[in-house]
Amino acid sequence: MKESSTPNRRVHRSPEQWQSLVDQFEQSDLSQRAFCQQKRLAYGTFSRWRRRLLARNAESDEQSNPAFVELLGSGTQGNHNSGWDVELQLGEGVTLRLRRQPC
Repeated sequence: MKESSTPNRRVHRSPEQWQSLVDQFEQSDLSQRAFCQQKRLAYGTFSRWRRRLLARNAESDEQSNPAFVELLGSGTQGNHNSGWDVELQLGEGVTLRLRRQPC
């Protein structure tokens, strides 16, 4: 006797539900394909949502941690004779130092 198969039905998930699935995938030791098979997800749909959510999260991180930050001197505004030092640790032992000597 042959088992009756249930037709695949589309399940509409909210962005929050997709985020939860992506989080579960990130915590698993499974490949993306294996995770999708286990959760009965369409691989292409999961991949698209994962990319979309990763991009959204990266954009959110950029807004909360801007690439450029204005540095203000402590009480030296308008005093062009003051000196300054800036040091950036770039990693792997590389340091960038910028210095302006007082005039």
